[in-house]
Amino acid sequence: MNVVTVCVSLICILALHGAGAASPCDSKVCPPYSTCNATNATHAECSKCPSAFSGCKFGEYVCGSDGNSYNSACKLRSEACKKNQNITIASQGRCPDACTGVKCDFGATCKVVSNSNYTCDCARACSFHYDPVCGSDGKTYSNLCHLQTGSCEAKMNLTVAIQGECPDGCDYISCPPFATCIPTNATHAECKCPSAFTGCNFGEYVCGSDGNNYNSACKLRSEACKKNQSIAIASQGKCLDACTGVKCDFGATCKAVRMGNSNYTCDCGRVCPQHIDPVCGSDGKTYNNLCYLQIGSCEAKMNLTVAMKGNCPGTPTVGTVAEKSEKPTGGVLQLTASVALLVAILSALLVA
Repeated sequence: MNVVTVCVSLICILALHGAGAASPCDSKVCPPYSTCNATNATHAECSKCPSAFSGCKFGEYVCGSDGNSYNSACKLRSEACKKNQNITIASQGRCPDACTGVKCDFGATCKVVSNSNYTCDCARACSFHYDPVCGSDGKTYSNLCHLQTGSCEAKMNLTVAIQGECPDGCDYISCPPFATCIPTNATHAECKCPSAFTGCNFGEYVCGSDGNNYNSACKLRSEACKKNQSIAIASQGKCLDACTGVKCDFGATCKAVRMGNSNYTCDCGRVCPQHIDPVCGSDGKTYNNLCYLQIGSCEAKMNLTVAMKGNCPGTPTVGTVAEKSEKPTGGVLQLTASVALLVAILSALLVA
């Protein structure tokens, strides 16, 4: 086929391809109210969206199928094309107000989203004036308007329980150190101790004012709360041994009551052998052996020494051994006492 003319119309394109040839508009999708124009055998374009002003009277409202009102049918077609939405005329005139006859619950206000759609909105312009009220939920609101907003947002019919701030349940209880008071209502609250693990690095020891080591400051606070004791951080790191550098007098032994520099005792207690090897102390008393003399020296807070080996002249064995030993000591003394008791009993019988 010889082509001697430049084809610029759809008729010419059809002539070139034959009456049954496909048009490029067959595969071109244009927005509503826009028309497809084939520019050549393979290319097509969508026409511009129709004017919102030409061919219609401004003010002749129509209600669109999207629920919105348009000031003319031309405006509807123009907007439908620009938005690429299939919007038709639902009715002549404006669309009915979506909030007509609508009553929102919990004090909310009906607001139109589109002509057929609405929402119940809790937002309201409340003043910042502080005139507190206590709501029936036990919470304090800065003024009545904020209570009404809270009622709407919580979907509860809240009322004013009392004018002024709500009583705080924490006013009625005393929590342990480091505990957090959590009000449950106007008259009740709970104390919650802090976690021993959250917010601290495990292994960063601290020395507590109670003289104990804690593997973190969090552990100290948690234990202080659980024990209901006021424990502060005395120093970073582990506590020093209480007996470090301590020298007890009179032969006593330093014993740590608990960790910490000031918690120790000088203890006189020791385990003595039970064999009898009497010594005479510088206090004139006889002790069953040297170990018991040392205990006596410690308990009396005297620097006793051994005056001589054996019993002190003219004195019985006395002191720690005689008072505390569970084994019989001073056998001669015990026998003498028994004989004296027997003589006394016989004398009494003879007199009778």
